[in-house]
Amino acid sequence: MPDLIELLREVITLTSNVNELKEQVTRLTERVENNTERIIRLEAREELLVEKAKSAYAATQSQFNVQLIERIVHLEQSQKQLPPDTNF
Repeated sequence: MPDLIELLREVITLTSNVNELKEQVTRLTERVENNTERIIRLEAREELLVEKAKSAYAATQSQFNVQLIERIVHLEQSQKQLPPDTNF
């Protein structure tokens, strides 16, 4: 009979341990799902930031090109207004 009681205690202990493990697995599963959602949001945010950076770069490059062309035009106009150099 003592063996049966000991066996019953072991079964109760194992059942308790299994229930605790189930709870831990459930919590871990929820955390993994939450992290997966966060990763998806971060990847989407990263893609948006890359697109914004590309757009900002293109706008800056365009502005720089316009300024450069304006300076070239100004220099050409200034050069035309200079008297011809007679030393050559």
